[in-house]
Amino acid sequence: MNDAIQALEACEQGRIAAITSGDIDALAALLSDDLVYVHNNGLQENKAQYLKTAAQIAYRRFEPREQQIRLYGDVGVVNGCADIAVVYQGRDLSMTVRYTAVYAREREAWRLISWHASAVA
Repeated sequence: MNDAIQALEACEQGRIAAITSGDIDALAALLSDDLVYVHNNGLQENKAQYLKTAAQIAYRRFEPREQQIRLYGDVGVVNGCADIAVVYQGRDLSMTVRYTAVYAREREAWRLISWHASAVA
């Protein structure tokens, strides 16, 4: 595995660690100012909106699998499947999603520029 893929994989792991620990400041540092985040229910948010939503979600589990990472210059694409359990607005929710996370190298670091998740039936 080359250094760029390892760095992108570390960024993705850091993002997952930030959301599961509720560390919104760490999460914000990993997101592009141009973020487009599409939840599995179709709701689309920008960075500020997503951070506000993320602060209201308590992640109990985020377990990625079938992850594939590809690089295209300063853009990286992560595809995978994840089993997720959260508490949101007092409700326990569990889901499996297929997702695409797109990263761009900005200011010498990988930052998430787009996320799209679809529920797996």
